[in-house]
Amino acid sequence: MKFPIAILLSLSPLMGIGVEAVITNAAELAKVVYHDKLPDRDFELDGTVIADKAMPWDTRLHVLDSTGAALLFMPREMTNVTLHAGDRIHATGRTLLQSSHKVFAYCLSVERTGQGTAPSPVEILAADIDSGRYDCRLVKVRGTLRDAFLDEIDRHFTYLVLNCDGRLLYAPAPRFKIDEGMVGSEIEIVGICDPMPIGGRSHMGRIILIKDARAIKVVRTAGEDVFGAPMIDDAAILGPMEIQALGIRRARGTVIASWRRQNILITTESGKQIRATIANQRVPAVGRTVEVAGVPETDLFNINLSRAVWRPANCVPAPPPGINDMSFDKLLGHPGEGVKLNPYYNGRGIRITGDVVAIESSEGHIDSIVISDGERILNIDAGTVAGDMDDIAVGCKVEVTGICILETENWRPSALFPPASGYRIALRQPKDLRILVRPPWWTPGRLLVVIGVLAALLAGLLAWTAVKKRFDAMIAKAQTKARVGERTRLAVELHDSIAQNLTGAAMEIRSARRAKSADPSRIDRHLDLAAATLDSCRDELRNCIWDLRNLTLDDTTIDEAMRRTLQQHLAGAHLDVHFQAGRALFSDNTLHTILRIVRELTINAVRHGEATEIKIEGHLDGDNVLFSVEDNGCGFDPENAPSVGDGHFGLQGIRERIETLEGTIKIESTKGCGTKVAMSIPLPTNRKDSPQWAR
Repeated sequence: MKFPIAILLSLSPLMGIGVEAVITNAAELAKVVYHDKLPDRDFELDGTVIADKAMPWDTRLHVLDSTGAALLFMPREMTNVTLHAGDRIHATGRTLLQSSHKVFAYCLSVERTGQGTAPSPVEILAADIDSGRYDCRLVKVRGTLRDAFLDEIDRHFTYLVLNCDGRLLYAPAPRFKIDEGMVGSEIEIVGICDPMPIGGRSHMGRIILIKDARAIKVVRTAGEDVFGAPMIDDAAILGPMEIQALGIRRARGTVIASWRRQNILITTESGKQIRATIANQRVPAVGRTVEVAGVPETDLFNINLSRAVWRPANCVPAPPPGINDMSFDKLLGHPGEGVKLNPYYNGRGIRITGDVVAIESSEGHIDSIVISDGERILNIDAGTVAGDMDDIAVGCKVEVTGICILETENWRPSALFPPASGYRIALRQPKDLRILVRPPWWTPGRLLVVIGVLAALLAGLLAWTAVKKRFDAMIAKAQTKARVGERTRLAVELHDSIAQNLTGAAMEIRSARRAKSADPSRIDRHLDLAAATLDSCRDELRNCIWDLRNLTLDDTTIDEAMRRTLQQHLAGAHLDVHFQAGRALFSDNTLHTILRIVRELTINAVRHGEATEIKIEGHLDGDNVLFSVEDNGCGFDPENAPSVGDGHFGLQGIRERIETLEGTIKIESTKGCGTKVAMSIPLPTNRKDSPQWAR
C-alpha cells in the first residue's frame, strides 16, 4: 500500500526511520540535481511554467518559483498534459540516476492549480551564461548569427551559432529555416538557459534552448553592411579559436580558381590567398576581380571565408599564376612511401599528364575527371568551366593544366589538426585539358561487350528455334486433331442418316419381293416407301457433299453462316435471320449440327409447307441457347405427323441431333397457320461432350 509523502514524514520518528526532508522549492531542487547530483530525493513544489513545449512530444517542463528555476521531466504518458507559459502547477516526483550517470528530476504527478502571467525574459550578456545564476531561466541574448546547421540527431531542430562579443553560443530552435542572407545579421533570441543540452550532447556547455521560432528576432540585417566589415588581413596573427570568434570579414582580389561549383580561391591585393565558400550565388568567373565577405574559419594553413557573398570590385587584377610542370611522383611522393602532401602547392599552377579512368557528369555537363598514373589517382574539377569537353573519354591520355587545390577541412575544437584529404586540380577553361592519345576503339571492354551481344543473339536464336519447333508441333497436332474430328463427324453423319436410310430402302425392296407371292397389293406401297427413302438419301448425300465444300464455318457471324447454308434451299422464299449469339461460343461440331437442323426445317417448310417467309431467331438465356425456325406455310398436325414408317425422316433426324446436343425441341403448328419449331440447347461449355471438335 502506498502512503503520501507527508504521512511518511509524520510517522518516521515513531517508526525509527530516517527520512530525508522533501525538497519544496526550485532552487534547492536545481542544486540537488546539477551540483550535488543526489538521486532518490523526493520533491513536492509549487511553481509557474516558464515556457510552452518546443514540440508536442517534449517531456521537459521548466518551472519558476520565488527561489529560482528548475527543470522537471514528465513521463511519456504525461506528454498529453496541456500546459502553457504562466500556468501555476503543483508537481511531485523523485530524483533518479540514469544510465548516463546524470541525475534528473522526474515527475510522478503534475496538477494545474491556476493561471498567472508568463515570466518575462531576463536580458543578459553571453558572459553571464557560464555563471550558473540563470540556469533553467528564461533569458534574452543578442549576438551576430555566425552559422546555422541542421541537427543530424534530431532533424526537427536547427542549431544557430551566435557570436556574442567573442563567445560562441549555440541555440537550437524547433522548425526554423535560415533565410537567405541572414548569416551575418545581428539577432536577438529568447530561450531557456539549459545546462543539459538535448540530443545527448552533454558536453556542449550551456546552450539557449529556443522553445518557439518566433522568439528569434533580427535586430540588424547584414545586407550591404557585410562589405563594411574589417578586412581579413587584420586577423593574420590570430589562432584558430580567435578566428572562429571573429565577426564578418571581407577580402578583395582576383579569382584564380573555382571548384565544386561553390568554392573560389582569390589572390588578394596584398598577394595573400583566400578560399571562400559562396552561399546562394553563382561563383564568379576565373580572372574576375571581386570583393568577398563571409564568416572566417581556418584550416591552419590559410584563413577561409564560409557562407560568403561576393560583388564585383575595382582593383588591380593579380597576374595569373605561373605554370609548373609536375609529375605524380613529385606531387604525391614515390609509390610505396605513402602519399605526401605539400601545402605550398596550394594555389600554384601546375601541368600534369595522366590517363583518364573515370568521368562524372550531371545534367549533360562534365563535373570532374579522374586521372591516374597506374597506381595513384588525381581529381580534376571542371564543374565551373564553361565550354564543350565532350571529346574526353575514359582511356584517353591527357595533359591537364590548372590550379592545384589542397583540400582540407576547417579547424574544429574537437581536432588538433584538421585533415587534408588530397589535391584537386581546378580547370579554368576547356583548353586546360588537352587530349594527347585517344584510346583504341577495340578495347578489352568493348570486346567483352561484342562477345556478350553475340552470345545473347545466339541464345535468342536457339530459344526462337526451340519455340518455333514447339509451336509447329502444336499446330500440326491441332490440324491432325481437326482432321480426325471432321472425319469422325462425317462418319457419324453418314452412319446416322444415309447408311440407315439405305438399310431401310433395302428392307422395303425385300418386303416388296416377298409381297409379290403373298400379297401383291402391298408391292406398290413398299416400293413407294423405298423410293422415298432413296430420295432422302440422295438429298442427304448432296447436303453432305455441300458441307464438305462450303466455308460457312469460317464466317464471323452465325447469321451469315445460316444465310449461306440456306440460300440454295429457299426456292424464292424470304429469309429473315436474327441469331444473337457470338460465333466464338460454339465449336465447329455444335455449329454444324445447328446449321443441319435449321436447314432441315427450312427444306421441310419450303418443300412440304409451301412457305414464302421463313424467320430464324436465336439468343442466349442464361446457360442455354434458344433458337427457333418459324414459317407461314400450310402447317400440319404434330400429333399425326408423317413418320419414318411413311418415308419421312426429317423430324426424326432433327430430334436425334437435338438429343446429341442434350437439348429439347417443341413443335407448334396448326393446319393453314404455319409452323414454329423452338429448340433449347445448353452452351457448349456446360455440356458433357463440350467441345470435341473445337478449333
